[in-house]
Amino acid sequence: MLTLAQGKENLRRLIDSLSEESDRNESQTRFHIIDIVLKDCLGWEGEIEVENYEEKGFTDYELGSPRIAILEAKRQGRTFELPAGYSKKIVVDLKSLMQFSVETSNAIEQVQHYCSLRGVPVAIISNGNQYIAFLATRTDGKSIFEGDAIVFHSLENIYEKFNEVWQLLSIQ
Repeated sequence: MLTLAQGKENLRRLIDSLSEESDRNESQTRFHIIDIVLKDCLGWEGEIEVENYEEKGFTDYELGSPRIAILEAKRQGRTFELPAGYSKKIVVDLKSLMQFSVETSNAIEQVQHYCSLRGVPVAIISNGNQYIAFLATRTDGKSIFEGDAIVFHSLENIYEKFNEVWQLLSIQ
């Protein structure tokens, strides 16, 4: 079982090993970054399904058994743009994220759709460096788009906030 300390050490090694290349395609991003973050840093080893086809689409990652999160991967060069003043915040309202960037909005809608069809509560989008997570299904009668997202702006930001990332996104 992976510990928080081991996960953080593994993340540091990953960050140090990455070259300046920042435009990997989606498959390269998944293999070189996201797989390592999920397995070696957040402990999802053995609890991941990839490229699962169901209900009119393939999911990049389904986490947990039963599944509790779906992660939609994007290529590393596709940056999730944030509105001015939001770069230091971890909690960001979904409406602002979606209004500011069409690409981010499309990724959020895509993963939310998969989660809704499959009854999965947590949605995550990532380009390898940035991770945005939010509740994709709600039971309080409100639209998920009225909620907030947890935003980690970079792998360094994840390292700095690793305790929070561990609590929110690890298998533990």
